[in-house]
Amino acid sequence: KNQEADRTAKTRLVERLLDAHPFDAPDSMIEDELRQRLEDIGRNLASQGVDPDKVDIDWKQVLEKEREGALRRVKEEILLDAVIRKEAMTLSREEFEIATQLLARDAGVKLEEIRSRMKQRGVGEEFAAQVLRGKCLDWLLSQADIV
Repeated sequence: KNQEADRTAKTRLVERLLDAHPFDAPDSMIEDELRQRLEDIGRNLASQGVDPDKVDIDWKQVLEKEREGALRRVKEEILLDAVIRKEAMTLSREEFEIATQLLARDAGVKLEEIRSRMKQRGVGEEFAAQVLRGKCLDWLLSQADIV
């Protein structure tokens, strides 16, 4: 319940910040996010033994359905990255290691396997950026006057 309340508070905080500070997101970033979302859907189908190319899915409809979420995600990342720069936030090696350990625990795999997967996929920097955004969001929540 606490985690759900925390997630809800963070979602509402980001929504309010985005409403208070409207801006356009670059189309290229939105397209990258959409491509990632479609790849994730394809991987999920494949992990269930379903061939994404042979399943009867209207991919254009899926794309349109995912577009709003992709736009919100991109805007959230831009907003949080701006706060990170303004507040000169950083991620320590220890914070990165703790986040990596939690990821391994939650995935039910050994820490070495998570590290190997990150290195193989070249996602270490993106993971660190996500962890730093989470740290930023925690900080923003701690600074907010919640009524």
